[in-house]
Amino acid sequence: MIILSEIRRAVEKVRYLQSCSRASRSLALKPANQEWFHALHGDLWAHAGGGRFHLYGNSQEAFDDAIASGFSILEADVMMTLDNVPVMSHRFRPNFEVEFDSTPTVSQFLARKINGKYTPMTLEMFIGRYENRGVYVAIDPSPSLRSRFGSAHILDYLKCHASEDFQRHVIYQISGVKDMALFAHTEWLGALHYNLNHDISCPENAWRVDALIPALKAVGVGSVSYVDMPVTPSLVSAVSKFNEAGILVSVASVNSIERFNRLKKIGVSCIDTDYCYP
Repeated sequence: MIILSEIRRAVEKVRYLQSCSRASRSLALKPANQEWFHALHGDLWAHAGGGRFHLYGNSQEAFDDAIASGFSILEADVMMTLDNVPVMSHRFRPNFEVEFDSTPTVSQFLARKINGKYTPMTLEMFIGRYENRGVYVAIDPSPSLRSRFGSAHILDYLKCHASEDFQRHVIYQISGVKDMALFAHTEWLGALHYNLNHDISCPENAWRVDALIPALKAVGVGSVSYVDMPVTPSLVSAVSKFNEAGILVSVASVNSIERFNRLKKIGVSCIDTDYCYP
């Protein structure tokens, strides 16, 4: 069992290094667009609209409250309904409770209030409501959406349904090296953001950061994020390497000013937070 595990890790490493190498070689190096990061309150993202620990995350009320609170960056999750309509939701699980027994149709999704009282939205409704509000939108496509349609589907959707001004305010979140090739010619997007795995703090996985950085720069990724975890020497080293490469670092989700201040000391520039109050 130990030998098999070691073989799997070795194969994973080879595949990862090959993917990063292909991205670094085949894509033209282009500068990251970090203009959005320096907007008003640019060091804070409203996680799922800042839905107070998902009590009403990804609802119209959450996004409205975040804007009223002064947030200029809305982090929003996108799922796909059974009839292939993109909607604002995180695995159809408000407040970490299963809201639907199976993937709903768009009519079923819109008919059921989030936690019984908050307004659900399609991506089209979201665009129509916020495209003239001057906010930046960090779109996080769900794993199921990416596996069924790939990132190309949402990119095509934004091109067809969103104004050019709204498109320039989109921060698209990439979650895998394989996705990168799609973004070699997407200058119309506001910015690209890469979601790291938990294991960036593990000493034995330090090679991932070294391999990933050239690929991120080749595509024009301006920022990365990781899920909040204890600060270790390996984590500090990883954050330092990203900063040295000109790639900003974000952490999700942080709901304490004291915690954010501690993270700033190791080089973190931004946090996702669940708390937004009008």
